[in-house]
Amino acid sequence: MPTIKGTASVTDNHAQLKLLRSTTFPSNFSQKVDFAKIHRGVIQHWIEERITAILGFEDDIVGSTAVHLFLPEVAPSPSEGGEAGGAVASGGSAAAEIDPRRAQLDLAGFLGEKEAAEFASELWTMMLDAQTAPAGVPRKLVEKKKEEMRRQRELQQQQQQQQHQNRQRFGQVQGHVYRDGGYD
Repeated sequence: MPTIKGTASVTDNHAQLKLLRSTTFPSNFSQKVDFAKIHRGVIQHWIEERITAILGFEDDIVGSTAVHLFLPEVAPSPSEGGEAGGAVASGGSAAAEIDPRRAQLDLAGFLGEKEAAEFASELWTMMLDAQTAPAGVPRKLVEKKKEEMRRQRELQQQQQQQQHQNRQRFGQVQGHVYRDGGYD
């Protein structure tokens, strides 16, 4: 019997149940994510960037499909008055609605089985981490941003030093001496 491929074949409930039974999933998929505690905007941005990296080009359809498969749309509570810094508001059974196993299988038609499995596992692990983090942002992404900012600061310092050296050299060539931000 041929293997089941493509997204159309996964829409059949029988085919999807068969795939759910025959596919091995990470153990952390059994843990529920409290979407009220994660920063939706940060996770959504990561999903879109990661999909682009996997595909090698930007695809808004696949990116938004992945976002909708893994991040439920939950209306903010009236007490929060709308957006809560991008965090998803609490909304009852939203966590029960997301099954990472089904989401992984749905993405396999777009990304391939291996890539979908790696993506789903990495994302679910990050969301589990994010729900315990104070700002709802996975520690991995916080550390990545800190490293990026450190590198940017170092680059700016190097550029400033290079400019200072160039000014000194230029001043000496012209017969002027560059001191304390000005030429003599």
